Amino acid sequence: MKRWTLLIVVALLVLSLACSFGKSEPTSSTPATSEATMESPASGGNGSSQATTEPADGNGGETDDETPFTEADLEGLDSYRSMMTYRTETEDGTVKDEGSIYIEETREPQAYHMVITDKGEDGGTMEIIIIGQDQWINLDGEWMYSQASPDEMDDFGMGMIFTPDEIFSGAANGDYDYVGKEKINGIRTKHYRFDLDPAQAADFGDVTDMTEGQADVWVADEPNLPHFPVKLVIVTKGEIEDGVQGTATIEMEITDVNAPITIEPPADAAAGLPGDLPEYPNATDVAILGDMYSFQTGDDVATVQSFYEEALNNAGWTKSETTEMEGMVMQTWTKDNESIMLMISAADEGGSSVIITAGE
Repeated sequence: MKRWTLLIVVALLVLSLACSFGKSEPTSSTPATSEATMESPASGGNGSSQATTEPADGNGGETDDETPFTEADLEGLDSYRSMMTYRTETEDGTVKDEGSIYIEETREPQAYHMVITDKGEDGGTMEIIIIGQDQWINLDGEWMYSQASPDEMDDFGMGMIFTPDEIFSGAANGDYDYVGKEKINGIRTKHYRFDLDPAQAADFGDVTDMTEGQADVWVADEPNLPHFPVKLVIVTKGEIEDGVQGTATIEMEITDVNAPITIEPPADAAAGLPGDLPEYPNATDVAILGDMYSFQTGDDVATVQSFYEEALNNAGWTKSETTEMEGMVMQTWTKDNESIMLMISAADEGGSSVIITAGE
């Protein structure tokens, strides 16, 4: 569990950097051509991105006069894919931590797909799919399904991590270098570079006592798109463990902007109830893990019991065992070589909690 906590914290740490960026000394630089390849779980690794450099409009390393990051909303952005990779290694090249966070998202329908891959010794993969109020999470090879209430759903843009105005908000006196214009993944961008403030970025990643750090950000500069970070590269150097110096690198790229992206439920997700049993009317907080199906309802235990006894009898199931106690009913039903355990208990806040477990 600790490994997964660290993976999720990586994304949150990147967000926290939005208020931690500063600049210690100006750095003069010239535009450079860069290439990057993005492998997405959805495309089987066939996606690729290429950056081409355009003239810096004569600005050289000077700060661009136009403020390109005043828009914080994502109006005009309806779909995208992103890949963030992170890597920590010692000075001799020994990799201490490495992984990636792949995200794709659509606005209509509202859907979100994330794959976190940890390449460490005790690592693995965690996958999350959210479509409307339906959520699936796969950890250690097994899918778990649950529902979210409308007020729990986040707005579009969960995978964008941050907006450029957040990134630049910590730059001391707006002190950063405008490198030039570049096309990244088919999108015209403005490239900026600035140093990280060691005092504020010391908690970033696996690096402590940071000796140097630099951030490069490419901001979308298209008339029909919001100003979002198309690419980001953060490199910090310092102590990564007691007495050991090293480097931590985070890179993020956005691709397939406004492309036709389809996010579907996992094909091998848990099936839930046996096919001849109906879902309970107005069930809430539905969750499925393997052969276990659970939900909440505002109805009392007797009402739920009556509903499922009628449904099971009509479907040809036979009740073989019943246990009743105050506020709880447990029943076992059989049919052919299958069995079902039905447990209904009174909920503290009123209504009932229901668990149905299927087996052979």
